[in-house]
Amino acid sequence: AGDDARTDTRRAAVATLAEPQAREAVLNTGGMARAVWVNGERVFARSGTWRGYYPGVERVPASLRRGENVIVVEAGHSFFLSVTDAVDWPLP
Repeated sequence: AGDDARTDTRRAAVATLAEPQAREAVLNTGGMARAVWVNGERVFARSGTWRGYYPGVERVPASLRRGENVIVVEAGHSFFLSVTDAVDWPLP
């Protein structure tokens, strides 16, 4: 999308995640997620072509601190984000 606010479909979503202790985690993105910040540090920026809508298309390591963590997602009209302990999660 360009600089024209009439045609730019970027949006930002903000969430907080409370952690009882610091830990390493994996952020699984999908959809139109363009960038992700954790506690003010950009941990993901999509580059190249869009790879699909499915959950977990990108799996990004992130450090979460004890207490409140602020996660900001810049995305298009919709996106997916989950936080897991490992790169792979079991299928149902």
